[in-house]
Amino acid sequence: MTSRMRWSRTAAVAALTLCAFVIAAPVAAFGHAYLIDVTPGDGAVLQDPPDEVRIVFNEPVELPTGGLRVFDRDVTRVDEGRVDGTSADEIAVTLPELDDGGYVVSYRVISADGHPVAGVTTFSVGDDAVDADVVAQVASDAESPLATALGRGLRALGYAAGLLAVGSLVFATLVASDVTDRRRCRVVGVAAGLVAALVAMLAIPVQAVTLSGAVSAAVDPGLVTEVVASSFGLAAVLRVVALLSLVALWAAAAPVAAWVPAAAVIGSYLLDGHQRTTEPAAVVAAADAVHLAAASVWFAGVVLLAWGIRRRGEEHPARAAELVSRFSTVALVSVVLLTLAGVAMAVPLVGTPGALTSTTYGWLLLAKTGVVLVVLVVAVVNRRALLPRVVAAEAGEVPAAWRRLTSALRIEAVLLVGVLAVTGVLSSTQPASEAAGLGGWYEVTAELGEDEVVLVVDPNRVGRNTLHLFVLDATGRPSEDVEEVTLQLSFPGEDLGPIPVEPNFAGPGHWIASIDDLVFAGDWEFRIVAGYDRFTEVSTRVVVPVAG
Repeated sequence: MTSRMRWSRTAAVAALTLCAFVIAAPVAAFGHAYLIDVTPGDGAVLQDPPDEVRIVFNEPVELPTGGLRVFDRDVTRVDEGRVDGTSADEIAVTLPELDDGGYVVSYRVISADGHPVAGVTTFSVGDDAVDADVVAQVASDAESPLATALGRGLRALGYAAGLLAVGSLVFATLVASDVTDRRRCRVVGVAAGLVAALVAMLAIPVQAVTLSGAVSAAVDPGLVTEVVASSFGLAAVLRVVALLSLVALWAAAAPVAAWVPAAAVIGSYLLDGHQRTTEPAAVVAAADAVHLAAASVWFAGVVLLAWGIRRRGEEHPARAAELVSRFSTVALVSVVLLTLAGVAMAVPLVGTPGALTSTTYGWLLLAKTGVVLVVLVVAVVNRRALLPRVVAAEAGEVPAAWRRLTSALRIEAVLLVGVLAVTGVLSSTQPASEAAGLGGWYEVTAELGEDEVVLVVDPNRVGRNTLHLFVLDATGRPSEDVEEVTLQLSFPGEDLGPIPVEPNFAGPGHWIASIDDLVFAGDWEFRIVAGYDRFTEVSTRVVVPVAG
């Protein structure tokens, strides 16, 4: 096997591994909307039928058509379809005169960061219970695992192709030194732009399927129109228009004019995502834009050099070395901008230096920073040591000098793949500021016997706080087996506690308490005790890092 074949196979395997990693990585729910109240309450047994179903979320949400539905025991939709949005974080659907029986409420909304959030609740009228099989069928009909996985794959591919298109334009303008190099950049950039535009177009019907759970939604004009009108759809449409404009202008030999749609491509990524819900939003959005632009230049440069530099190095090593040198200068500027933008984004996402070593997000960020520093060292070696050897080498020594330089470029490319992989993990990891209790509210999940308990502390700062406890069964629904929940709070740092807290029952599987007991900043220990009957109790302990 030749060296070129080995390198091509290595690059292909690395790319496929990265794509698989991004697609398979779990998407964290942190930062997404969550339900805080529903009327009728989940599991409620009513003597009189309700006039409506009303749901309140912790943040503003968008409700697509059919996003709030009510089904009877025959899995027949019974609501009147008229949705009332009293406020941005509250939705309701009217009901006709319901007969006695069990009913299942299915909701699917889009949170402020553009991610779908779904769930089911139940209630009964009269003495009839809700059939568990009906609940399972409604829940399964509202989900489309294939569409979810396909959506992840399209996002990963579209992200890479879009950055490659923009970065190729920058490379052609700032790095390429002759017509051949610029032609190569245009071929790569135009192809990547077309792929990214196609992916953005496909993402819209896939999002419609994800929201509705039905494959037919992909060709439903009403649902597709609603997706287009959402923040996700507006970002996708802008990206398609910008990418096609970039491709058309560049193909028409107008690369300077293509810079305008290239900037719009970067801007389209800011319309949809977690940066919309992270404060200060303006700073985070600006830093994200710089981060994306710098990453596109770096990524495209490595791809273009890996594809076309070897043959040039063998035929014209001095000119190839000059090309690598020019890219090294641009890459250095990109790394500086990446660093500055990364710091600007890290401040609100990390919060305090201690969160770097006490959270998964913090350790991943440190790992990414470490890999970037290694790439910088390799780049410095390329520029300061290997490039001068190639330029100064005698005719017979050129192949050996060039081999050392190309080996260093390969190392840089592999490390860059590592940086992208870590970045992919970071995007689906709870930000350190939230994990460390600094993000305005704190959420932690723990096992509670065969169930699990979710504790939300809001605003998770010294002083008055509201506690929400959700006890969920193995299916993720509120547990109906728990009769009461109590808490014991302790602060080991000051030998304080245990302080008893008795939350109020707020609905099946949900308890609420307002307390003034968190008087110190630091790690508080919460002992959660669930009583299943007079003789059975199950407890668990969680640590809540309270901010000052």
